[in-house]
Amino acid sequence: MRILFIILTAAITLCLWPTTAQACVCVAGGGNLHTDLKVARERASAIYRARVVPAPRGPYLGTVDVEVLEVIKGPVVTGEKFNLPQGGGGDCRVRFRGEAEYLIYAEPKDARLIWHCSRSRPMTSLDDAEWVWLTTGKLPSLPAVVQRESVSCEPCDMERIGGSLITPPGKALIPPHEERKALALMKARRPFLTHSSAASTGQRLVMAGRSWEGKSFELIQTPAHAAEARCTQQVHLRWCKQLTVSKPYPDEGPRFQCVEPETPELACDEAQSRQSKWEPLETLAADQCHWRTSSDARCTFNGPPVPHPEGVPTSPLLVCRPEAGRHPRYACSVQAASPPSQPE
Repeated sequence: MRILFIILTAAITLCLWPTTAQACVCVAGGGNLHTDLKVARERASAIYRARVVPAPRGPYLGTVDVEVLEVIKGPVVTGEKFNLPQGGGGDCRVRFRGEAEYLIYAEPKDARLIWHCSRSRPMTSLDDAEWVWLTTGKLPSLPAVVQRESVSCEPCDMERIGGSLITPPGKALIPPHEERKALALMKARRPFLTHSSAASTGQRLVMAGRSWEGKSFELIQTPAHAAEARCTQQVHLRWCKQLTVSKPYPDEGPRFQCVEPETPELACDEAQSRQSKWEPLETLAADQCHWRTSSDARCTFNGPPVPHPEGVPTSPLLVCRPEAGRHPRYACSVQAASPPSQPE
């Protein structure tokens, strides 16, 4: 049984390990910032502040030139220069962005290997609370109070917008088509709507189609999967002279692309119907948040809020704005000043 368990565990691990075609998925910390900081310091083989200059070899390949500016721990010395691999996507290496100073947590067994899911990140000031802790031992203050923003709007539904373009008046709305079915409809000069994998990116989601009137078009939703804040989506429509189809690999579906597009027109903007208000102050539980830095966190609020007791200090305060999607996650930042506004 033990051997079978080991084999099954290894198989599951291989299945879950990210490939270059997938996003690198990080396992969140325990929710307590002070604990996460101490674990990261203990785990790293080296911690240092460095100036890095990425080599111009594209987003997923290459190295960075590193000059060590100050060392907290590990087998590196101030003034030392060497190369670090850089990456992006599913390879789990850090994608360095421009010349900058970085706070670097090296992997446990290699001071010259940095993982995307470590606490390594750009550092803009020596007053950075995490750096202050590393150099002085003074842990950053933890907010005990949170104020959430409540946001609502009419959502942009790109499939509904596209469906209205391919459906004749008075008929039931036609749903999107799988790419191979869409190609067959295109050849038959019939209306269709499908996703355009050739034009979609993390910043935008694209659909292509042929209207019931016989006109080719493209719908572009931004910022698509890269959206952090709720009610920020837009959908633009642009008509095309024609659609072309390519199939770069035999086992892939067809790819649709717009040829000679016209000027995009705004088909939907969630900001136009956006409404927001600040909820009453509430007590923050330690396990509700996972901390990106010592001042920025992603928090989840599943249960009912616990009211903030009167007379308890509100500074520092954690200010939270809802992320895109229907899940109860919020992007939060520590704020030393008074609450952004009091609820009505």
